[in-house]
Amino acid sequence: MEKHRVSEHDFTRKSALSFPNLIELILNTSHNSIKSELDTYFGQKNPQSYRKQLLTKGAFTKARSKFKETALIELLRQSVACFYRKVPLKQRSNWHGFRTLAIDGSDLAVPDYPEIRNTFGAHTNDSEVSVPMAKLSFLYDTTLDMPIDVQLGDNYASERDLAVSHLAQTQENDLLLYDRGYYAHWFVLQHVLQQRDFCFRLRGNANTQVKHFIQSKKKQAVITLEDTKGMQQKALEKGLEIVPLEVRLIRIKTAKGSYVLMTSLIDKKRYPMKDFYSMIYTILDGVLRKAIKSKKPF
Repeated sequence: MEKHRVSEHDFTRKSALSFPNLIELILNTSHNSIKSELDTYFGQKNPQSYRKQLLTKGAFTKARSKFKETALIELLRQSVACFYRKVPLKQRSNWHGFRTLAIDGSDLAVPDYPEIRNTFGAHTNDSEVSVPMAKLSFLYDTTLDMPIDVQLGDNYASERDLAVSHLAQTQENDLLLYDRGYYAHWFVLQHVLQQRDFCFRLRGNANTQVKHFIQSKKKQAVITLEDTKGMQQKALEKGLEIVPLEVRLIRIKTAKGSYVLMTSLIDKKRYPMKDFYSMIYTILDGVLRKAIKSKKPF
């Protein structure tokens, strides 16, 4: 608790809104008003002694301001670690022994207060209304249907930069799945340097080599990604060592259309092309499903 308090003097006095009670209350909050949540929670916890008029919305807000968001982040990570310890290894791996993890991001409307606007920035919508917005990114276990990490950035944050922050919560034998907007040369390099396997669904114009692959009608190809001076400069700006990037391009044809995948799994015998069909359906059923339905394949 100590490292998550705003001040060393916070949560030192005996109070109904103690640190454990406050965390439990937040985790159990639904869509009711704060006052209703307080009455329900403490009414069930102490039905004989709780009086509704004692705890107010203002008291909750004041208590909530005394701990950092890091408390909830650590709680999520501890919960995930505990869950994995209790789940048999077979249930944690679903594709060639990999734990398949999808990363996806979204815009998030946040409460409209001056401090929040200053922190996250704002976006002007189609009605020319300025709305404070944040960028949200999830790392998601597709087998267990469970988020295992969340990153929050301001309105101007890059989805790729937020995704890189997720890599600290990954491990060997994780296969990271990405939709089309994530591919970039430096982003692939980041995964190679951290020894993380990946699979991207690509846009048809992702780069010149991908365009040539699509035109070639080949089913698959192992290539070394070309890097321009601009790509090298971007990598250096990110503090990355420049190394050759060998990847495999795979053309997947389904009833919904044709898709091109780029993966670090270049061993064709160990990872035969036919097995990527099952993986693409895993992707389509998860984080990327809505994108597939709303956009053309290339």
